[in-house]
Amino acid sequence: MTRSVAGPPRIFHLIDVAGTGGAETVFCQMVRFFDQRDENALTVLPGPGWIAEQLTGLRSEVRVVASRGSFSIRLLTTLMNLMRQSRANIMVVHLLGSAAYAALTGLLLHRPVIAVFHGALDFEAPGRMSTLKRWLLGLGHVHVVAVSAGVKEALVAWGLQANRVRVIANGVDTAAFQPVANAALRNVPGLPADAVIVGAVGNLHPVKGYELMLQAAALVVQAQSNVHFVIAGEGDTAYQRELEQLRDQLGLQRHWHFLGFHTADAAHYSSLDLLVSAASSEGLPLSFLEAMACGVPIVATANEGSTRLLDDARCGLSVPGGDPAALAGAMMSVLANPGLASELGERGLQAVRLRYSLGATLDEYQRLINQLIQTSG
Repeated sequence: MTRSVAGPPRIFHLIDVAGTGGAETVFCQMVRFFDQRDENALTVLPGPGWIAEQLTGLRSEVRVVASRGSFSIRLLTTLMNLMRQSRANIMVVHLLGSAAYAALTGLLLHRPVIAVFHGALDFEAPGRMSTLKRWLLGLGHVHVVAVSAGVKEALVAWGLQANRVRVIANGVDTAAFQPVANAALRNVPGLPADAVIVGAVGNLHPVKGYELMLQAAALVVQAQSNVHFVIAGEGDTAYQRELEQLRDQLGLQRHWHFLGFHTADAAHYSSLDLLVSAASSEGLPLSFLEAMACGVPIVATANEGSTRLLDDARCGLSVPGGDPAALAGAMMSVLANPGLASELGERGLQAVRLRYSLGATLDEYQRLINQLIQTSG
C-alpha cells in the first residue's frame, strides 16, 4: 500500500442484509461495542428493518444504501465516497456480497478490510462472478475471519488459502443470558402449564430443516403426549404454510406452536426443557450459545458448525441429518433422563463461560483492528 492509514480506529461497518438472524445479531453486537468506544466512522445497511431498529440511539451515524441486483458501479462509487467522507481507516464487513464490494473499495482507497463469514452456504452458491469474489478475498489488504473451524474449511474448499483465514468464534453475553429460576413461557395459546417444552430458535428457511423436526416431533408425541414444540422465528410465508400443512397432516396442531418473531431472552431459553435444531448447515449458531448460557441441553443434526460445538462443549447429542427417527430418539433420551439433561446443561454453561463469552470475542476483534491500523501504511 502507498498511503498511510495509521491512527485511532475509525470503522466502516457493512452487511448484506437488514433482517433478523445470527449474523445480523453478531453485526449489531460489534457495531454497538465499537460505538461505545467512539471508534465507529459509519454503519451502512442495505435497507430498513430489524438491524436498523437494534442500532437506534448510536452515537455514530447509520445510513441506508440500497444494494440490489448484480454488480453495481454506482454502489461501489457510493461506498468509496462514504469512506472518504467518514474518514474511515478500516472496513469491517459481513457476508460475501459486502465482502466483495469492500475488498474493491479497500483496494482502490488503500484501506484494510476485515471480512467476517458466518456459514458455509455462501460458498456452496456464491452467485455470479465467483472467481472475481474469490480473487478479491485473497488480496493482501483483506483479512478473512470465519466464526468457526467449519466455516474456515468451507472457505478453504472454495479456494482461499488456509493461512489467510483466522477463526474468531462467536460469543454470548453471559450477563444477559444466564439461568432464570422458575421461568415459564406465557401467552402461548394451547400450551399447558405442565407441558414438557422443546424449543427451536431460528428463521423459517429450508436450511433449518423444520420438516425433519416436524417428522421427529410426531414420533416424540406418540411416545410422550405432554411434549410441546415452540418455534421462535419468522421467515418465508410460503415456507411457513408448507410447514403448517405438514404439521396438520402429522396431527400436531395441538403440540406445535409457531411463535413468529419472538425475542428469545434468558427467560425464554430457561423455560425450555430442550433446544433442538435440524439444520443442514450452521456456522456457529448463536441460539446454541444462548441456550448453553442458560443451562439448556441441546439435540441437533450433524453439520459443520453444530456438531463441533456440541463435541467441544459436550453439552448435547448430535444425530445424522435426514433421519427423523434418530432425531426423535435423541430427544426422548434427554427428556426421559433428568440426570443426563442436567449434566449436559451444566457442561454447556461452563463451556460458554470459559470459551464463548462475548467479551472475549469482541476483544479479539479489537486486537485485530488495532493491529491492522498500526501496520497499514
